[in-house]
Amino acid sequence: MPYQELNIQTKMARISDAINDIYQYNNDICELPRVCNQSTGKAAQDLIQAHRISFEQVGFGLSINRVGTIGILVIEPKEAHDFLMQVDGTKSEYQKTLGELANSVERSVSWLSSSIKGDSLESWVIGLDDVVTRFEHMGLMDNVLGARQLVDAARGGYLSEQLLIDTTGILKPHSHIEEWHKNNRPKPLYDRWMMALDVLADISTNPAAIPLSRIVSKKFELALGNFEKDLAIWKIKGVPYPDAPWGQYQGVARLVRGDFEETLESFEINK
Repeated sequence: MPYQELNIQTKMARISDAINDIYQYNNDICELPRVCNQSTGKAAQDLIQAHRISFEQVGFGLSINRVGTIGILVIEPKEAHDFLMQVDGTKSEYQKTLGELANSVERSVSWLSSSIKGDSLESWVIGLDDVVTRFEHMGLMDNVLGARQLVDAARGGYLSEQLLIDTTGILKPHSHIEEWHKNNRPKPLYDRWMMALDVLADISTNPAAIPLSRIVSKKFELALGNFEKDLAIWKIKGVPYPDAPWGQYQGVARLVRGDFEETLESFEINK
């Protein structure tokens, strides 16, 4: 039977089976970092070929990323949306599969941004709006939170700046920027802060991205404030690395504070 004539239950079952196979493959190949970093061979290509039509016929696709694992991508936003409109998102047996498809939306933008730039990329990302909205209506808001931010950024004219923030991970919980001063000696600590402030300056050159700059600057202010508070404690109890004098940490804090305030003033971020 042609794939187009399959009912939605059969299509979802095939996609679910494919996702399970992909999960098992990715888990196996990444069991050892050495294996995961090697170029993928025939096994990955065979797996993609086996499941390719199950995804492509509904607007999604499969791709091998740089570490050798297989990822799901949105290829044709309209077809993906049309397919999702046929799916009953309230069915519990669909939740895992829909969650994996929802996770693919943000990944798709990162993947496509390496080959498409400027207005073309913005138009394509805006085209994801209906897909993101459909997943939100299915109760998968958390899965498409990053994708929603990218769609909003594309509409607002600051997509490249949002992608830069996402790439550096500065706003991600795992960045632990508020802990940098506890986990770095003065020189690498200074270098990390200079990189972060360069990113803030870069995104602030686009007036449309100033609201994003304000979000970033608030995070920086909290992190830098924590650093300055801990300096007072360290002066009495000692710094995290005994071989690094307290005065060097104080010097880093002063330099970072000065450059931070200068960036805020130069781009009128808080006005």
